[in-house]
Order: sequence, then structure tokens, then C-alpha cells
Amino acid sequence: MPIPVIVSLVGVVALAVAWYLIFKKDVTQKGGKGDASGRSQGRSGGKEAKRLPYRFDSGNLFVWGETVWAGWRVQGSSDGFLPGDRLEMLATSATNTINSVSKDDRAVNVQVRVTHKPFSAEDWYQQLVERAWNPSPMYKSYLRVIAGLLRYARSTTPTTYIFVELDKVSLDLASRLEEAADAALMGHSDEFIAPAEAAGWARMASAVEAKLRGFGVTRTTRDDRMWLIRKTLSGHFLPAMGDFPRAKPWGAGQFLLWLDFEADNLGSHLVIHTMNEHVAETDRVPGSASLTSYTACLAVAEWPEELVLNAGSTWLRWLAARPEEPEVAYRIEVVPPKQHRAALQKADRNLNDERNNLQKHGRRDDVLDMDAGRSADFLLSARTSPQPGLRTQVLIQVSAPSEEELDGRISSIKEAVKREVDDKIELVRPRRWQWRMVQLMLPGSMSKLPIGIPYIRTTDSAMFGVALPNGGGVVGDRPTLSHSGATLGWVGHYIGSVGEHLAFFSPMVGPAKNAGGGVAILGASGSGKSNLAMLNFFLESGAGTECTALDPKGDFAQFVYYLSFGAQVNDPNFAAEADAGILGTPQSRFEP
Repeated sequence: MPIPVIVSLVGVVALAVAWYLIFKKDVTQKGGKGDASGRSQGRSGGKEAKRLPYRFDSGNLFVWGETVWAGWRVQGSSDGFLPGDRLEMLATSATNTINSVSKDDRAVNVQVRVTHKPFSAEDWYQQLVERAWNPSPMYKSYLRVIAGLLRYARSTTPTTYIFVELDKVSLDLASRLEEAADAALMGHSDEFIAPAEAAGWARMASAVEAKLRGFGVTRTTRDDRMWLIRKTLSGHFLPAMGDFPRAKPWGAGQFLLWLDFEADNLGSHLVIHTMNEHVAETDRVPGSASLTSYTACLAVAEWPEELVLNAGSTWLRWLAARPEEPEVAYRIEVVPPKQHRAALQKADRNLNDERNNLQKHGRRDDVLDMDAGRSADFLLSARTSPQPGLRTQVLIQVSAPSEEELDGRISSIKEAVKREVDDKIELVRPRRWQWRMVQLMLPGSMSKLPIGIPYIRTTDSAMFGVALPNGGGVVGDRPTLSHSGATLGWVGHYIGSVGEHLAFFSPMVGPAKNAGGGVAILGASGSGKSNLAMLNFFLESGAGTECTALDPKGDFAQFVYYLSFGAQVNDPNFAAEADAGILGTPQSRFEP
């Protein structure tokens, strides 16, 4: 039996997701009611057990079950070429940001979600033409050709989101939401959130947003959340995204199917089946009705005691840049300083009790002595400089077009982590928990770190900085936000690629972002400095910028001649007329 998933928008701002936990093959249990690992519950299972409870969706707010969440897209920083001191500044800023969302009275649940979104060549083309001062026909034609090439390049950009749990809904509201969601599945009811309740959540979200401003965050939209839901359930395919409503365009009680999803649970992985028309154009297979993807989740079982900050150990950015394009969910409980200190005190007592017990019997353990010493240092630091602690869990979703390739990609990631990040890191693929781990990749999802799935680590908040969640996959220009919330800058001209990533640059973007306009192009002889400079000269001139080139070598003059006269520059008499200054005049046989 398949697992159908129905994602629907019900009510003015309500989002309901039904996810039936009925599997074609269940290798863990041959019957029974099933459990949290996703084992078959059969068609007799209750509706609530079969649904991912997205209850409400408005702006950057949504409700998962009885918890209220808000989400933001993180503005990445091109960190791949930063020196160590700048890298450390980024990491410290990230640590300070996660510390700022801590509460004195309760733990705060946070999910950092890294996905791979396709580059929209059409959006890129439109925003460049709109921002050009006086674009020439040649300029627009050139951009259109490049956009066509990029459209079919299947280029993706690692994109980071951060979701923060804001509140718990009241019992009365939770009951009303549950009833409305049940009715929504039958297509005869709308959900309703009182404006006062939604306004209160919006105020909480604004307060959190102010704390996240160092990340240059922008609020998530329904498009963002639907992308994350669909990408998680599409395996290695890029999902199609143009078919769901941004607002409610139908009457009360009407039900719209957003997504068909079914998968086989084979214990060690899921086999996802999706319709050909439900994936992006670049991933479609002519003549096929259904497509298959194999997906599995890894958990980080062991971390080293310490990580030295470098290009390798900024592990979240490193994972995002992998050619296997893994999806990453970094789930965090930010524990208040007082509770964190209490947990450290308990651990310190346990270690000392064990050490003292050994000493009473005339024995000692060097490893235990070292752990006790480190525990005492941590506890002293927590007492003198109170900081929140983190309970973390890292999940990595890997997908491929075949089971053999899936196993190969997982092996490749495991080996690369040990080789390039730290050989003490251990990634495991828990056989029993694959279904639940895929579910945990979704935005919001569980309000607490699930006890059933192991590999939860208590750590210092600096580990969040070492992950470098604001490390960017985009090289070059991209918009930023001003303090007032206005968008500054744009994605510049396409100038090539750096590894797997597209690179964009325009000398006009810096001044537009109040960041200055000075640029130096450095490189060895023959590396392409002149070509890059001439490309920018051509593009900025075509966009309407008045450009001047001081060029002792004459490269720019030859380039401008070619742009103006084309193949005529190859005529043996062309140079003589150029020296005489008569090109394009009645005395010249060469016409532009």
C-alpha cells in the first residue's frame, strides 16, 4: 500500500497536511498499530495519527500541532575565501545570535534547515533589466541568451532557513484546530484563527526577528514553506512550484490537492514515487508518467570534543556545498543559562562520584580524570560567564535515482566528513527511524527533540557558530536589507562559476548597498583578468552606465571595435582607417 500525502490550503490562512502512514512494505513489523518510527498503522488508524498537523499559515507564521512557529530565510555570506579572522567574526556573530533568542523561563526550539533551491534565470533576467539605467537591445539579447543557458544548467543554490518556536496554542484553540483539520480532510469546513491571537504571534515574531537581524534575515513566505515540504518529499528531484495558491482563491469547503506523494518504507531507506509533471522541467523524463527516487537520512552519532574553526569544520556550509546536494536539518533546544548550569552540575557530580568510587578501591581511570577536569572547567565557565546551552541533533537527507547510487553518495559523504572535517565524526543511518527522520526534515515538525531517535548532544552555544549557518553558497552579488527593512542591491551579471556555484558581479551593486565601489581584479598572467574587465565594460555599457577605460595595451579599443564593426575588424585595411580616425564616416568603407 502506498503512503499518500495530501497538502491542502483550507480557510483564508490555514494549511492542512494529511500524511497517511500506510506502507507498501513494512520490514520492521508485520501488523499491529505501529509506533513513532512510522510503522504501519493500517487504514483503521485515527486521522490525527495520519496527518502532519500544519494548522495555520499566514505570512511567516504557521502552527504545527499545538506549537506556533515563525520562519526566516538567512542571508548567506560568501565565506569560502575569507581569512581566519573574518571567519571567526562570522562564527562569533552566529553564536551571539543563537544566544539572543534564549529565554529565562523555558527552552526555545529552533530548526536550521539547509536546502538546495534552483536558480531562477527568468527572475534574474527581469531584475537586471528593471535596474538597468538605459538597456540597449544588444544588452537585453545577451542577457536573454545567458538566461536560456542557465535555465537548463540545473544550477542550485544552498539556501538556509531558520525556524523558531514562538508559543504554544491554548487548549481551547488546539481543540478547535483539531476539529477544523479533521473537517478539512472531508472538505466541508474552514479553520479560523482569531485576529487577536494571530496579532499576538506576529508581535512575538517581530521581537525574534530583531534578534536575528545580524543574519540579514527575510521573512519566509508560503512559497518557502511549500518548497521545503515538497523538496523533502521529492528526493533528488526538484519539485515543480507553480501550481499552488498564494492566497485562498476558492470558496468555503473546497479542497485543493497540492501534492501527491507515496513511498515504500524499506527500513534503511524510502523509495519515493512522484508524477513526472510534479517535478521541475529540467528533471522531467520524456515519456514517463512516474519517477522514482531513493532517499535516506543520516544522523550525527559522534562529534569530536572540540572543533578548530577552519574552512573544513564550518560544517553546515561544507555540507551544503557537497556535490551530492544533501538536505540538512539542524534541530536545537536553546537551554536557559540556569538550566544549562544545573545540567553541567549534575554531570560534574556524576563524574566525581564515579572517580571517587574508583579511588576508594585503589583504582583510577585516566580518561575519567580528564573528563572530570574538563567538566570542572565547563562548570566554572558557566558560573562566571553564564551562557545558554544547546541540545542539538543533526539530520542529513541524501537522495539518488537508484539504491546503488544512494549507497554510493552516503559512503562518499561519510568518507569526506572524516577526511576533510574531522575523523572523529561518525554518521549513521538508523534503520528503524528513517520514516520519522524524513518527517523531522519538514519545517517546524516536532516541538521537542524526539526522545525515540538518539544522537542528541548537549553542547556549548559556540558550536552553533562553528556550524556557520550564515555561510553562503552564492558567490558575489546578492541583495541585503537595510536597517529600515528596505532591499538594497541585486544579483549582478553572471561572470562564471566557482566550483559548483554560479558567480555574479556588477560594479554598480556595491554603491547601491552603500558598500563602496572600489574593485581590484587580481590573478596570474593569462588567468582572465582582461577578459573579465572587458566583460564588465560591455555589460555595464549595455545597461546604460557611462564607462571609461584607460588601457595602455589597447585590448579595450579592439574589443569596442569588434562590438561596433563585427567581423569587419579582420579586414587588412581596418587598422589603417582606425588610426586615421575615419571609421564610420563617409570616407570609410567600414560601417558600424
